[in-house]
Amino acid sequence: MKKLNIEPSDLSAIKQYALTNHTNYSCPTELDSSEFVTLCYLKAVERFLNSRDINIDITLQKLEFHEPID
Repeated sequence: MKKLNIEPSDLSAIKQYALTNHTNYSCPTELDSSEFVTLCYLKAVERFLNSRDINIDITLQKLEFHEPID
C-alpha cells in the first residue's frame, strides 16, 4: 500500500479540480445528482494524484439494469 500525505491546500486543489473540470466528464443519465458529484470529486482526486506522479485511472463501469421479476 502506498501512503500519500496531503496538506489542507491539497484539499483545496482537489476541490478546484472538481469545480473547474466537471464539464469534461460525460455523465450517464442513470446517475442522480449526488452520484454525479461523487464522480466529479473522484475524477478530481484522480487528476490531482496524477499530477503528483501517482498514476490511477478511475472509470465508471457501464450500469446494467435488469427487469424486475414479478
